[in-house]
Amino acid sequence: MNKIKYKGIPYLGENNQEKFEYIVNNTVYQDYLCDFITFFDNIFKPKNYVVIIDNFITWLDDIQFNYRDAMITVPYFIYDYYNLEKVIHSKSRCFIDENGNSIIRYNYELHKLKFTDTVQLKVYSIKDNKFFNLKLTFPDDKNFVMSDLYERYRNSCYFDSIQLNKEREAGYFYFTKEFVGFTNIENRYRQKLYLDTFKDNVSVDEEDYRDVRDYTNNRVGIFYDEYDLNETLYKYRRLSFDMLLYNVVHNNMIAIDDELYNKYLNSSKQQYYKYKKDFTLIFKKYWLKKQGTSIIEKRFCDV
Repeated sequence: MNKIKYKGIPYLGENNQEKFEYIVNNTVYQDYLCDFITFFDNIFKPKNYVVIIDNFITWLDDIQFNYRDAMITVPYFIYDYYNLEKVIHSKSRCFIDENGNSIIRYNYELHKLKFTDTVQLKVYSIKDNKFFNLKLTFPDDKNFVMSDLYERYRNSCYFDSIQLNKEREAGYFYFTKEFVGFTNIENRYRQKLYLDTFKDNVSVDEEDYRDVRDYTNNRVGIFYDEYDLNETLYKYRRLSFDMLLYNVVHNNMIAIDDELYNKYLNSSKQQYYKYKKDFTLIFKKYWLKKQGTSIIEKRFCDV
């Protein structure tokens, strides 16, 4: 079983703490209503939307459409502050609060907002410098195109290429990670001060809900010489697929181009439906069960 590994909390730039205080202290929000598919296909931009939960923030990018267990979750971290007597990181104010004190975050603890059919969040758009009461719902149109869903699956069924593996996703204060050209100052201070990174040293890695087959990009190339590997990060390729699949199976959507799938939905005996060969997308009837009633917790992985 693969794990979901969390990188860190949002990094908003050199004046991080100043921007953070600006975001969490805002009190005026505009209402914004949209359906999931329209929003994530046409409006969403990576590292633009910050979700505000009490006095903490997280990226909307990290939303999880858990189609297996009928649950949409928004993970976020709460943590404690340790005030230092000296100023650190003189070339940046990312560790300086509004009073000019240097701070170290510690005791990270994973929390989640949980939804099923409607998501309501307080959101800040960095690009537009606007705050929204964002309400996301199932689309009214209950038709979908199976070939579109399959293309999203094929785009998300392989891991990042060698080149993309060398890249690092920007926009995070990494919990413990360091790499060439980057020193994790906050983590090093936690070690010096004997502060726990995670509360009670509890791991924040968790079981992955992904319930379809995955492949390496090399395996994809063997079957599809003509298929250009998508250079978008795996995270966003997968988000596009998970989001649409969640809508399909939990909004009772009908395929306008696949009558066999529609017959499978109405069958009391057929527990699986296989679409295409080579990279087969396998639908499972237990996905259609209500939240928390999945009978199988298994992730198919072919690498």
